[in-house]
Amino acid sequence: MKRILGRVFAIIGIITVAFFCLILLGISAARSSKGKIPSKTILEVNLETPVLEDQPDDPVARIGAQDTPVLRDIVEALEKAGSDSRVVGLVARMGAGAMSLAQAQEVRDAVEAFRAKKKFAIAYSETFGEFGPGTGS
Repeated sequence: MKRILGRVFAIIGIITVAFFCLILLGISAARSSKGKIPSKTILEVNLETPVLEDQPDDPVARIGAQDTPVLRDIVEALEKAGSDSRVVGLVARMGAGAMSLAQAQEVRDAVEAFRAKKKFAIAYSETFGEFGPGTGS
């Protein structure tokens, strides 16, 4: 009886180890396929939505702001794209009054640094705030 029980546990152990190996193999395959940037890529930035200064500390508020871009992430992405030889340009979709003036100035400085690397940058908007506060746009 002890022999049969030992063999059953050995088989369960082998199946468990094989299962975990397959899971790790799948995770590594998924990670290696992500993040490949083709040459001559044009970066697109959506600045039509409000931008957060920082992620909220409150877990409930963090869930509510999950899809809202963070200013520091945008600036860091522009800095990395500026030094990446595969990225050739930038297209920014703008909206009227989506960012504060200070946020717009920080993004503008990041775009200027991007353009200093001899890469093009284009801003597109349906309106630049002609009938309202268009300073940020």
